[in-house]
Amino acid sequence: VQEFLTELQDDGNLFRPSRSNGESSQSSQQSTQKVVEIIDWLSQWLEQQKKAKPNKRRPQAVSRTQDEGSQTITYIEDMLARIPQLTMANAAYRCKAYARALMHLETYMRAELKTRPRDEVWGENIGFLQKVYSGVDEPDGMSGLVPLRTTASLEERSLDCEHQGLWAEALTCYDQVYYLSFRSAALVQSSFSCRRFR
Repeated sequence: VQEFLTELQDDGNLFRPSRSNGESSQSSQQSTQKVVEIIDWLSQWLEQQKKAKPNKRRPQAVSRTQDEGSQTITYIEDMLARIPQLTMANAAYRCKAYARALMHLETYMRAELKTRPRDEVWGENIGFLQKVYSGVDEPDGMSGLVPLRTTASLEERSLDCEHQGLWAEALTCYDQVYYLSFRSAALVQSSFSCRRFR
């Protein structure tokens, strides 16, 4: 599990490259994508095994194979439970698997809402949720988030403007972020994207 977590964890900042540039960054993204796919496959396999499990009400002799299968299921359940949903959401987002990122982020937020105040959970995650909805190209989701925010960063405002087709305003926001940041490749790419539509 620790190897998976090491590969999945990153700062996840949209406007700063997650690791070094060039081939190593692409290789890193590919390995993260493979880990995300393996974890998703294990989750699907686990669900299939649970559905295929015989009904426990019927008495039957437990074979050694069935007992080993139960141990494997328990092991995989424990392993998957130790991988935080927010970490999975960030990793899936970095791999551009936006639907997966949304699924993991929603799962994380639902779990957090059981133990923490709603405003606190939404406040901490609304910026990331906006980035994910932008990647999924979900205009209704983006529009629904606007009234929930009390303040918007330049990055969030630029995504709002870009999604609404307000290219000149988005470009202005990106330019401001660009000059305030480390001039990252992702930010420059977003800025050029806005210039194309202007």
